[in-house]
Amino acid sequence: MKELRLLKALGQIAPKYPEEAMSSPPRHRGKRLIALAACLALVVGLSGTVIDRLGLFRAGCSAWPGDFIDGRYYFNAGHGSLYCWDGEKTEKVLGALQSDGWLVNEYGVYFKRGRRLFVKPHATGKSQKLYTAPLFDRSHIGFSLYGDDVVVRIYNKWKEYASEVLVDGVTGAVLGTVTDKLPYGALYDNMAWSDTHLTVGERQLVLVPLAENRFDLTENGKSILPEGADHVSAYYYRHNDQVLFSVSEEWPDRSTVFLVRPDGDDRLVEMPCYNCDGVAGDFLYYIKNEEQEVWCQDTRTGETWQLENDTEMEFYSLATDGVHLVTCVPWAEYQALWQIVYDEVDRPAKLILLDEDIQK
Repeated sequence: MKELRLLKALGQIAPKYPEEAMSSPPRHRGKRLIALAACLALVVGLSGTVIDRLGLFRAGCSAWPGDFIDGRYYFNAGHGSLYCWDGEKTEKVLGALQSDGWLVNEYGVYFKRGRRLFVKPHATGKSQKLYTAPLFDRSHIGFSLYGDDVVVRIYNKWKEYASEVLVDGVTGAVLGTVTDKLPYGALYDNMAWSDTHLTVGERQLVLVPLAENRFDLTENGKSILPEGADHVSAYYYRHNDQVLFSVSEEWPDRSTVFLVRPDGDDRLVEMPCYNCDGVAGDFLYYIKNEEQEVWCQDTRTGETWQLENDTEMEFYSLATDGVHLVTCVPWAEYQALWQIVYDEVDRPAKLILLDEDIQK
């Protein structure tokens, strides 16, 4: 029985039944107490599932940047629910109890529930099941996107190993096993197929281990690392259609990144900051937290400048598609929407606040 149905059902129990149970003859009291204890354990267990899914006792109720896809902005809000701002209004896409993890691409919203993977295509808005993990030899699943397809990671927490299958992102057809049973220790070392294979547009890239957390980045079997970079980290960040790899970091105010682009015009960029918050087109965006300022860097020239903003507001993290920019802070729930204004030479110059909170 579904968690909510069970909780609603428990709320409809007539008072006389617990009273009758307490006044039953002694010979039945033990059995009744055992049954009552079993029911209570079930309720507590399922209630814990509901509470965890809703995030009522987690810091996950705060606002964090979402994803821009074709002008739409997807983000978490309301204790785990998924919302979408479509350019005019904000609507709920998935409730907190509908999924326990989601990703989005141009085709649709992918989400998992239990051992099942679903997709909700943008064109229809109707959820459909894509894949169901085997009934046995698994405890839970995870997933990631690989171009138009999905890599489903199947975990067995009791035997501490995982495997991966590649699934067609539209039909759900299993295209093959890409990772055989791999011990958890190897997962921590980023040795699964999904950890080392990625796409950037139509390009297929592979991370090849060199040393601990040092990788070569290859395409069609050849290294694409530029002069000045002899390795990249295993951790990369996808910003719209570009992927940013860390090359070196100098805490707290400098880092070097390798920006891989769909058109092959890849760039090694020295950033005057530790973290990059967003990349769109030729421009990299980052926040100076102490000054509460949004800055921009031209990835072609390395030039940096501050963006003006018409409204004073706290800045901590952001997401952008080069047209709009959303800012948020982890100690509040709002997602503020801004319009990016470009100057006469087509550089981002100013932010105009459109909505203090697109959730409302």
